[in-house]
Amino acid sequence: MHTQVDENRGESIRAALIEKRSEILSCLGVDTTHVAAADRVSEEDRPQVFHDEFVALLLNGLEYERLRMIDEALDRLNAGDFGSCLACGRAISPLRLQAIPWVRYCVICQNHVTSMGHEPVVRANRVPVETIEDQQVRCRL
Repeated sequence: MHTQVDENRGESIRAALIEKRSEILSCLGVDTTHVAAADRVSEEDRPQVFHDEFVALLLNGLEYERLRMIDEALDRLNAGDFGSCLACGRAISPLRLQAIPWVRYCVICQNHVTSMGHEPVVRANRVPVETIEDQQVRCRL
């Protein structure tokens, strides 16, 4: 299901996506000075230095994921498929798209993704297929 976005709205969404993409790209990278300086840090401070570096790497990974989602949203915008839920194909709320323009799922499908802890399995017609976990839970009832 294609959701047509009017030209003005599409351009403002494109601008917001490109701005966020630039912001993320400017902040990405790993600061290895902490690790390099670990030899000069006292023994009792090393765990904190390594923990800080670990957290920085995790945050970097999240930013790379957001960058990928922004690129996918730009691709959907260019293809004329922007604004449709990738799982069910229904239109994503304009307010949701305004708040998070790189969002992939409607609220219902996002809740499913969040509660199950993984992306939905999607058929060609974009109707979510029950996951194995869903089937197991249903069978226990």
